[in-house]
Parts: sequence; C-alpha cells; structure tokens
Amino acid sequence: MKIKLIISFILAIICAGLAYTLYDSINGRHDEIKRVTRVEAAIKSELRLIRDAQEAYLQTKGEFASSWDSLRKFCTEGKLYITVRNEEIFPNTPYYGVDSIAVIIDTVNTVLVRDSLFINNPARVDYDIQKLGQIPESDKEFALYTTTIDGVAAYEIKDIAPINKERQEGRLDTLRLGSKEIATTRGSWEK
Repeated sequence: MKIKLIISFILAIICAGLAYTLYDSINGRHDEIKRVTRVEAAIKSELRLIRDAQEAYLQTKGEFASSWDSLRKFCTEGKLYITVRNEEIFPNTPYYGVDSIAVIIDTVNTVLVRDSLFINNPARVDYDIQKLGQIPESDKEFALYTTTIDGVAAYEIKDIAPINKERQEGRLDTLRLGSKEIATTRGSWEK
C-alpha cells in the first residue's frame, strides 16, 4: 500500500512538472510572438520616419541622402522652404495664337526640418535624431542604398537584422523601404 502511495505521489509530481513545461513552452512562444510584433511595429514606424526625412531631403537637395550622417545633419540643421504657387492665364496671345500660362513660385517662409518632422509631431517630440537609421532594439543600422533609376532618384533602406525567424529564413520579405530595381518609396509591408 505504501509503495502505491509513493509511486502515485512521484507520478503526480512528474505530471505537474510536465504540465508546467507544456504551459511554459506555449506561454514562451506567445511572449516571443508579442515581442516580435512589438519590435516590427517599431521598425515600421522608424522606416516611415526615415521616408519622411528622405522626402524632405529630396525636396531640398534634389536627391536622397546617401548616408545616415548626412540625413541626420539635414534633420538637425536643414531648412524646408514654404512656397506659394500662382498661375496667371493670358487668353489667346497674338504672338502664339493660343492661351499662355505664367507660373510664379514664391518662397514665403522657411521652417527647420527638425521642427517640421519632429517638434510639431506629438508622436516624435522626444525622438533622438542621432538615432535616426538605427534599428529599434538593436545596435545595428539599417542598410542604406541610393541610386538613380531611369533619371529618377531612388533608395532602398533594409532591416539587416530581422528578429522574426521567418524573415531570417527567407519565408517572409525583409522589412524594407523603397527598392533597388524600381523608383518607389513604399514599404515592403504596404500593399
């Protein structure tokens, strides 16, 4: 009788240990999925911010920034020009025999890039510009590639250290912005 009680007690402990191991493995996987989702959301947000900064750089300089240092410097010290565009139509001019249009573009004001992209945006007020280009929750930077495709400036910014195992193994696209093949500024996650 005592042997049955001892064996039952040992089996109960083994069952409890197996149940905890099963629970921990399921819960650990769930926690990992939540962490990957949170980090990838932060990466997408960072890539959107970089896209805004690159588009401001393009408007001002006529090309995309080719290094993180130049983009950071532009975001810290650069200016955006606020312009007003007016058109005047001259109907049926005698010289040309058709309507003519005069376009006047006037610079009204300038605003600092820092104020436009960061200070005036509540989600980015406390953003450290010196971390622009750094992959969230990593000490690595995004890969930055700029080029010209058929006379159009283009770039690709890519996450070189994906935390999602499916992205590491190539079953899912790496999170990236833009493309080396076509001139686009869309993210790989945007359809």
